[in-house]
Amino acid sequence: MVQEEAESRVIHLCVSTTRLTGHYLVAAMRMYLRHAENKKQRNAAKNTKGIHGKVAVKDLLREGDGVQSMPVADGKLRDFERIANKYGVTFSVIKDKNEIPPRYLVFFKARDADAMTQVVKDYTAKELNRAKKPSILKQLNKLKEAAVGIATRVRKKEQEIDR
Repeated sequence: MVQEEAESRVIHLCVSTTRLTGHYLVAAMRMYLRHAENKKQRNAAKNTKGIHGKVAVKDLLREGDGVQSMPVADGKLRDFERIANKYGVTFSVIKDKNEIPPRYLVFFKARDADAMTQVVKDYTAKELNRAKKPSILKQLNKLKEAAVGIATRVRKKEQEIDR
């Protein structure tokens, strides 16, 4: 069976030339072999990099390392994704359907524990800073109310008729 598979492999090579000589045929085969080697190296480089970023839960759990989880609110999901991508952390997002305001459960893992702790640390720091800063819409509404209370100077324009 293996011998038949090896014998059945065929290389289709298309060469455009005016006169086909042995020299052109050897050059074409070298180009093909160089192309195949480059393709093999590119595939090997892709496989060694590993997966990071947003993936499916199944793929995340398949790797077998420890997975951590944390709840994230709907509006803050994009912030978590940015921070996790910054540190090369693999994560997966699942929506919690039981709660009325949408909440998401994020499973994540990294090659080293330092990256995971740094993601959690940066995310919580960002949330705390957001809580300290007042909302711009609230500030705008306060300024609108204050502007209503200020008396505006009314100009009267009267036009006189001159003859």
